[in-house]
Amino acid sequence: MKSRVFLPSILSAVLLWTAFFPLNWGAVGFVAMAPFLTLVRAEGVGRWRRYTAAWVGGMAFAMLSMNWMRHAHPMMMYFAWPGMSLFLSLFWPLALFLLRRLDRLGQPPLALTFPVVWVALEYFKAHFPAGYPFLKWVGLYQPSGFAWYMLGHTQHANLYLLQAADLGGAYLVSAAVGAANGAVHDVLVRVPLFRWFVNLPRGWRPPIYRAELMSVAGALLVVGGLMTYGGTRLLHPPFDTGPKVSLLQSDLDHDLVQTDGPLLFSRYDQLAREAARSKPDLIVWPESCFPFWDVRLKGTSPATLPDSLQELWEAQNLPAPNKQPLTVADFKTNYRGNEYRGFRDYVSAGRQAHAATHWQAHTLLGLNGVDWDGTAEIRHNSALLLKPDGTPGPRYDKTHLVPFGEYIPFRNQLPFLEAFSPNKDEPGCVPGETLTRFTLPTLQRLPQGGTKAVGYTFGVLICYEDTEPNLARRYNPWSGEKNPADFLVNMSMDSWFRGSEEHEQHLAISRFRAVEARRPLLRAVNIGISAVIDGDGRIVELPNVETPDWSASKKIARAMTVDVPLDRRGSIYAAVGDWVPVLCWGGIAGGFVTLRLARRKRVITAPAA
Repeated sequence: MKSRVFLPSILSAVLLWTAFFPLNWGAVGFVAMAPFLTLVRAEGVGRWRRYTAAWVGGMAFAMLSMNWMRHAHPMMMYFAWPGMSLFLSLFWPLALFLLRRLDRLGQPPLALTFPVVWVALEYFKAHFPAGYPFLKWVGLYQPSGFAWYMLGHTQHANLYLLQAADLGGAYLVSAAVGAANGAVHDVLVRVPLFRWFVNLPRGWRPPIYRAELMSVAGALLVVGGLMTYGGTRLLHPPFDTGPKVSLLQSDLDHDLVQTDGPLLFSRYDQLAREAARSKPDLIVWPESCFPFWDVRLKGTSPATLPDSLQELWEAQNLPAPNKQPLTVADFKTNYRGNEYRGFRDYVSAGRQAHAATHWQAHTLLGLNGVDWDGTAEIRHNSALLLKPDGTPGPRYDKTHLVPFGEYIPFRNQLPFLEAFSPNKDEPGCVPGETLTRFTLPTLQRLPQGGTKAVGYTFGVLICYEDTEPNLARRYNPWSGEKNPADFLVNMSMDSWFRGSEEHEQHLAISRFRAVEARRPLLRAVNIGISAVIDGDGRIVELPNVETPDWSASKKIARAMTVDVPLDRRGSIYAAVGDWVPVLCWGGIAGGFVTLRLARRKRVITAPAA
């Protein structure tokens, strides 16, 4: 075993990577971790080599799967990619440690202990370091965590198993996949060829326990039972037809998004004008693609605004008397004929008049929100709803910010951390405090003719908020919160990652949010992948209608107009929350307490013996 002790862990790393994008071999997820599990009971291996092997496997998987981070920025390539990979790799030796501890309880089946340990650590990772809800009780809660690359995410295309997410979230799907991996391990270690391949000692033979054999049957029952449940959830009447929504996606490269505001506005303004021809009820821009800020005054007057905010204030309102509005003078060197027509229209008329003239629909803008209190500006990553007449409606300020991308953790205490941010010269964003519910009044056509007024409610998830398990479910009526939503909107700026597999993986994770909340999820993403996901997790519309291949829907421009498929069902996960990882952590704690009591009993009885 000494010469090839690292092979099982590395093999699992490669297999697990293939289960995610870019390969997306989801079925491999059911067997990928079986080689790694041989490290739990293999004999003749020193502690240092055993845990180093586990760490090497974790590092290999993290470096492969997080490869897309290097495309965003040089600082991401040299620091964020290896740094995040190092962080994620630590969960593999930690999982091995917990598994070996629990294995002292008479070697319980790995089909039971592996899903318990792995799901518990997935929850830990998804909320690290301060995103755990119980921290609200002591005032230390701050939305954080990395809820990517769960075992359950390998099954995003398995519609039958995906439906289990409305029972226990992605964690329950991960538990089912983990149980299958443990059962596969229990079967494979009885195959001599497998033992030779992972280089188990020649004299080592797996003990045959009736409990292990029963655990294999149990894992099959769990996976089969959840898929049967999924089949029943897929049997329902057709979804009701909701409002007509246009989702905008451009092919604009991220470097131009960052540096050429007039071009960015003109491209999306053109798409919005095209969408307006189909008379939608709502037009959705991607995150941060509206290059003007939304300035709001907090207990002060416009006279206190600095010059940098004064021009933006005037651009969103009627020009102030005796003062010229924002012009295109600064952009004459980049003038390209009609390319900036929309920008010139906007700065001439202001936000309200431009929207009322050219868009003529409720329009959800992704932009920077700024609150001015007379002395300081507080920035947010925001979504602003404009009414058809251009007047501003509610604004949602993103609550779950991305560290180093949107803010720098401990900036005042550790200023050297600014060097790791691509936006080190910016003051950073402040998280919002509430989940805004937007109302959308429409006129519904009646079968017998005529129309009637209908109002819809929707919630917004900005950027990676659709990868956070505890946000989307709060819009379901069973969550107990006021004003549940009829549908969800995700606006994102994935062009940071320049067409890499990040786009597909982000969309795959979004499918779980739709099922957990039992609400359709509409995505508007710069360069893609925009999509419409129904309450069953199906992808019902992509920008490229000629092929279902997701990669073909990247880097194409389209105003995608669809009728929202409304799902009215409740969700147990929305009502109960993260009961699956809570049970897993309870099981681990119970196992450790049992071991502790058994050790104490041995210490007490030893002198008597």
